[in-house]
Amino acid sequence: MLKKVSIVIPTYKRAHLALRLARQIRKSYPHIQIIIIDQENKKPPPHKEISRLKIDYFNLKKANISLAKNKGIKASRGEVIIFFDDDVEITKETIQAHLDCYRDKKVIGVAGRVINDGEKIPKNTKVDTGQTNFLGTKFVYKFWSTKKQLVDFVYGCNMSFRKSVLEKIGGFDKNFPKIFEEVDLAKRAKKYGQILFTPKALVYHHKAISGGIRPEEKRNKENLIFKNYGRYLAKNIPFPFSLISLWRRTFSALTKSLQTAFLLNQTYWKTLFSKISKKKAFEIFFFASLIIIAFLRLYKVPQFFSFNFDEEYQATLAWQQVKNFHPIWIGVSASNLNYYLGPGFTYLNAILFKLSHGDPVILGYFSSLLGISVTALIYYIGKDVFSKRIGMIAAITYGGSALMNFFDRRFWNPGPVPIISLLIFYSLVKFEKDKRWLMAIALLVGTSFHVHLSLMLFLPIILWVIIKNFKKVKKITWIKATFIYLIATSPLIVFDFVHNFSNLLAPYNYFFKGKGEHTAITLSSVFSHSRVFLSSLGRFWFLKLSTDL
Repeated sequence: MLKKVSIVIPTYKRAHLALRLARQIRKSYPHIQIIIIDQENKKPPPHKEISRLKIDYFNLKKANISLAKNKGIKASRGEVIIFFDDDVEITKETIQAHLDCYRDKKVIGVAGRVINDGEKIPKNTKVDTGQTNFLGTKFVYKFWSTKKQLVDFVYGCNMSFRKSVLEKIGGFDKNFPKIFEEVDLAKRAKKYGQILFTPKALVYHHKAISGGIRPEEKRNKENLIFKNYGRYLAKNIPFPFSLISLWRRTFSALTKSLQTAFLLNQTYWKTLFSKISKKKAFEIFFFASLIIIAFLRLYKVPQFFSFNFDEEYQATLAWQQVKNFHPIWIGVSASNLNYYLGPGFTYLNAILFKLSHGDPVILGYFSSLLGISVTALIYYIGKDVFSKRIGMIAAITYGGSALMNFFDRRFWNPGPVPIISLLIFYSLVKFEKDKRWLMAIALLVGTSFHVHLSLMLFLPIILWVIIKNFKKVKKITWIKATFIYLIATSPLIVFDFVHNFSNLLAPYNYFFKGKGEHTAITLSSVFSHSRVFLSSLGRFWFLKLSTDL
């Protein structure tokens, strides 16, 4: 078994420590392969000493702990490679304890126990160690544990792996010149088996004050940790879940410095985009945008929720239904046009109030979630009807709009207009190929009378498409669509029947008699409304189009 083992000791300008460890190993293992990888050492140790200890010695011109360990992997002859830091002290059992674990073929790596100088160890040492979570936001070290267990990562100063696995994963990542290289490697190696922590493989880590992390670099150690962590996230945590980890760690980094937070994010995005195509990069940008869009709509909903006179009026009607439910035939008046909408929106209010026991904040959350759903629906429809890229651009344009973000925080009857508009459009497109979509169109038109009259702008288009395809629709489809429409509008049919068809006559009264609070349409009123329309367009992205905003 010992012939199948190699020991790799990387060192930086302190070969004397590596040699001291080699002497300790030779006392118990005179024939085991020992490899010392020195870095930037202008005065290598005496050749006689290296020869006497039978050491394979290499000196790298540029310091990089990952490259040093990879050199050791390449030079090793063993089936198992044990890595020790040069400033550790092993016991007589350390190496054998590593090897004993590999009797189990499922074990591909071993983490040994580490006691650092000056470390306060509690009385209860049977604790979890080497554990992380799915998002990579939690790392439990405590490698002084005496509890044998499976772990997610190892401590770099005392670890071992099967050489075959190291070769499969390409060894250590050279982009980790120091810090986090072993965590990254363990994450990749675990795809091929288990990593076992054994307390019998004990080392005492003396943490030499020279070499390793150089004194001048200790000031930048925090930056290096967060920088390498950003690379680890991009490589090992599936996207878009890694964005959650990045978001959480950014807050931690900001407590250190703005530069630390910048390095974390810079390394994350650079690593992420370096391993993907431009097409994939755009998709990542899109999904990252969706997360921001969702966050903007859900951020401080209670503080930003707009609950004005209109909302209060509608909520009062709904609350009456919660306290004393009874069938109602109409909802609110449509902008004082002497036309009453269906009760569907009032019933929706009532259901939400019932769930929240009357707390109106639930309306704000519902409307925000509705806005997020609209953004997702724009992407789906854009992708299905046009192309994936068009769907993405359209979704970002809508979801990223400041005006739409504000609109989606108001729970009022125009709120469902965007989603019903999208569904009508999509149903019309699908109707061209499958005439059964007529039933969906009928339901959406019927639902429109419960929401907002602006949706009636679709009626001429709907009628034109239906007339064009009239003969292609089966009779059974016509019957089903008509039945669905009548069910959806049945409350208004009942209302009109007992109120002298006031809803049916409302358009005539509005356009020709000027009844209600609105006057009949004139040329001046058209120009007046056009200015308001341009002002609204300006607010979409805060552009100055006939507006002072």
